[in-house]
Amino acid sequence: MAESSEQSDLVANPECSFSSHCGRNVIVDGQTARWNSVVSGGRVFIEKPIAPKAELKMSFDGKGHAEVGILTKDPASIPDISKVENMRELTVIQKCKNLQTNWNCHKADKTSGVKVERTDKVWVTVNIIFGDLEVEIETEGYNFSKEHGGNIQLENNNTWANLESPNPCAVCFVGNPIKRTEALHFQIDPILRDGKPSRNFSIKVAISQSNPIEIMSGNETFYDITSLPVIHLDKFPNKCKNEIQIGLSDNGTVQISYEKGTLIKETNNEQIYCIFELCRIKLHCKGKTVDFSQSAETVQCKSKTKESNLDDASSLLIHQARKDQNRIKTNQSKNDDTLMLYNRSAEDVNVSDAIVVPPNSDYVRSKKC
Repeated sequence: MAESSEQSDLVANPECSFSSHCGRNVIVDGQTARWNSVVSGGRVFIEKPIAPKAELKMSFDGKGHAEVGILTKDPASIPDISKVENMRELTVIQKCKNLQTNWNCHKADKTSGVKVERTDKVWVTVNIIFGDLEVEIETEGYNFSKEHGGNIQLENNNTWANLESPNPCAVCFVGNPIKRTEALHFQIDPILRDGKPSRNFSIKVAISQSNPIEIMSGNETFYDITSLPVIHLDKFPNKCKNEIQIGLSDNGTVQISYEKGTLIKETNNEQIYCIFELCRIKLHCKGKTVDFSQSAETVQCKSKTKESNLDDASSLLIHQARKDQNRIKTNQSKNDDTLMLYNRSAEDVNVSDAIVVPPNSDYVRSKKC
């Protein structure tokens, strides 16, 4: 969204700060929320150790991150699976990301470059960190253990695993609501990877009339934004970046403006909370506009301009019809038909779209499509 004159009215305000009641994969620092994956509940184990000189083959398919490791302790004896990554018995031997590949493990003096004793029992473990990665065991006789992280789902006789919530614990929200005629301005920036912005970023937006503290689950639940009973704005493009504005007009209409258009949601609410799910995103709340009533009308500017043009054209048409009636009364029926057809087209123009976009935009959605 381009800079506008109303941006000068932005006010740095503690009310623009993000709530500390956010997902564990979000770091909140005042008016900035940053995605940082630290928990996923995505650990699985092979239910039995690899036999001597045996081979285990797994395939990975999809986008996301995962780690493969070996464990020299029986997973069934571990009371808290979330603590496995801190155990000395665990060795991470390979990291997988955004791939479609196979992985092999051989039980010998060396396992993918990691030394193990011949007498040690070795269990293979996979930690799916985030994403839609699917892990499948291709070697017969092996299955995933029923002891696994809280965000794992198993299928196909426990030989296939993925995350129930691909981007868990990444929900955050601004701690204070915006009321009618108010708007919040945000800056969306992909997190840098190797000095370059990540391409695999996403953001989801939702709103709620009630305080999200009342509806978000406890910290031990691997929820995502889709599991929350809020108003989901699915038409908002999840690859959106740079600046967005979320405002509530004086008639309770939610307006979200971004680079390629404006999303409108009729709510009739007196106030709304702004809720987000981040993935490889840093989100900064730049400030608040406290007089949004006028800017809320800009979304209807094009429609009103068309209506104004139609009114002018209608007046000319009526004037011309009257002149024709005075000149040739036999054309009265034809002129009446012309007026009737014109009024019909005016009604069609008044149909409001869900999203208003510039004429040259690639992103066009409406209630009609």
